[in-house]
Amino acid sequence: MAQAPETDLPEATAPLVEADGAVDAAFVRAPDDDAAEASPLWILPVLFLEFLAIAVTKSLLPERLNEFFGDGVYAVVGVAETAKGLLACLTCPIVGRLSDATGRRPWLLLTVAGTTAPCWVLAFTDDLTVYAVALGVSGLFASTFTLAFAYVADSTPAPNRASAYGLALATLGLSFTVGPPLGAYVAARVGDRRVFLTAFAIAALDLGFVMYALPESLPERRRVAAATNDPRAPFRLLRTDPFLRRIAWVVLLYYSGVWALVTTLVLYVVRVFDFTKEDVGWLLSAYGLCTVVAEAGLVRVAVPALGELACARLGLLAFVRAP
Repeated sequence: MAQAPETDLPEATAPLVEADGAVDAAFVRAPDDDAAEASPLWILPVLFLEFLAIAVTKSLLPERLNEFFGDGVYAVVGVAETAKGLLACLTCPIVGRLSDATGRRPWLLLTVAGTTAPCWVLAFTDDLTVYAVALGVSGLFASTFTLAFAYVADSTPAPNRASAYGLALATLGLSFTVGPPLGAYVAARVGDRRVFLTAFAIAALDLGFVMYALPESLPERRRVAAATNDPRAPFRLLRTDPFLRRIAWVVLLYYSGVWALVTTLVLYVVRVFDFTKEDVGWLLSAYGLCTVVAEAGLVRVAVPALGELACARLGLLAFVRAP
């Protein structure tokens, strides 16, 4: 069996060597040649503010959705979330690929505006159908972690990336630790509308941070030439790389279970157990806090001690056993 010829590519690009020894040159870059000002810490405020804008509304939405859609609430939310997921599946690889040519910041502006829109749009309407449609369409912009992880890879040496990725996910958990109780508190004192206006203000602040403060992590000398940047390349890679295809199946099955639970749980506890906004806020806060502990603490200890594969298996087993 013929072997691919040796190359001087960085280790991270090794899986991109095709069976005939050819290399997709658009993927080749020096991952440890950091931009002068970029650091993985810069992306954390972007993630925190984006998901805080979403999280402050989460304690309010289950009650409003149940009242608006009644017995059809599970079907409506399920269809909206499915549409969002399908669109994200198509657009995330394309956005990531395009950002290799144009830099990360322009696409972060688009994703922040698009993913927060379903929440702050309720500052201007009480029609939950608008929310459901906006939620489905937001999948076109749901590339935040694609870009955030690319930002981390641009600015972090390979041995430190696992902990940096964990820190990014912990920031998501922090947003959900703070956001839902905060939203319930504000709603109890000044009304739901002010919560959605708060989400709008947080999203605007995040856009301002990305536009005026966030350093670009991918300098022009490391960008892919637009003429050679084929957005379909990631899909071809998925088709030709068996290892990547197996990882994709694991991720698909895992997140299908996660989102099926997360999406319906808050609706269920409001309908069946009469959870108040405050109850939902604290429930989601507990979920966020557990995420912070796992991603910022356990990952940083367990990965060096047990290895990435063993930790992935333990994490999947823990989720399966949890329900």
